[in-house]
Amino acid sequence: AKYLQFWLAALQQGVQVAAQTKGQLARDPDNYDEDLRFYQDTLCEGLLQGYVGIVHGLKAAEKTSPGAVDALLQHPAGVQGGCLLVMQTLADDEDKSEAVLKAAVSLIGDLADTYGPKVAADLQHHAVLSLVAQAKDSTFHETIEMAAWAAARLQP
Repeated sequence: AKYLQFWLAALQQGVQVAAQTKGQLARDPDNYDEDLRFYQDTLCEGLLQGYVGIVHGLKAAEKTSPGAVDALLQHPAGVQGGCLLVMQTLADDEDKSEAVLKAAVSLIGDLADTYGPKVAADLQHHAVLSLVAQAKDSTFHETIEMAAWAAARLQP
């Protein structure tokens, strides 16, 4: 947790760039920019994987430093100011890649599994539920399995 604030600050900047890029893609749908789309998907997948890595790292640190796992909840760029913002950016993005969708539901499941009731209300956000529903409707078996796992973790 020593460097958490720096990692979260970097991720938060990435979330802001992702929101801006989404805006650029939406402003001019007739001039579809494949490079910008690829950049957006790569950025979002990296952001989601970054948050997953932080959750896993804090969960591992909990064994030797009780309370470490809660550091993400206490930081403004943690769950609400980071994870949920990237999910809001992605929920209504119809062109996101399968890898991005799978990474999003992976993060949702990890948050629910790690924090349970502490984030239950946050994980009932329409963007979160929409991403899980989209993943359940995927044509990719791994994404469907990940969605089922995440949905099971969201149950009280």
